[in-house]
Amino acid sequence: MKSGGLFQTEFGKLQLNANLLLERQYHAESSNATEFLYQWQTKYRWLPQFEYGLQGFGDMGDWNHWESYDKTSQRLGPAIFGKLPFGDHQAIRYNAAWLVGISKAAPDNTFRMQIEYEF
Repeated sequence: MKSGGLFQTEFGKLQLNANLLLERQYHAESSNATEFLYQWQTKYRWLPQFEYGLQGFGDMGDWNHWESYDKTSQRLGPAIFGKLPFGDHQAIRYNAAWLVGISKAAPDNTFRMQIEYEF
């Protein structure tokens, strides 16, 4: 289960997001410790069909006792976003990012993509 604060602000065409989250696994074989995670995003709203920016994700370890930097997963990289409308109240919304690991415990490269169909 994840819970936490989701923050967003805008400056003209620039949108900034920060998510500060606590995550705990219940009924899992692994540790039941509550972990602190973060996500951030900067997006320039160029066109509704194409927006671009940066995303970052991190896992800091136990919420009350963070791991050393080398043991955490820190990733960041460029991202694209957009909404392609078609038909009456229908659209495809997408976002994708190429994330590079900047800490030793993070994967060297991660590609993430999300596609939604609105109807």
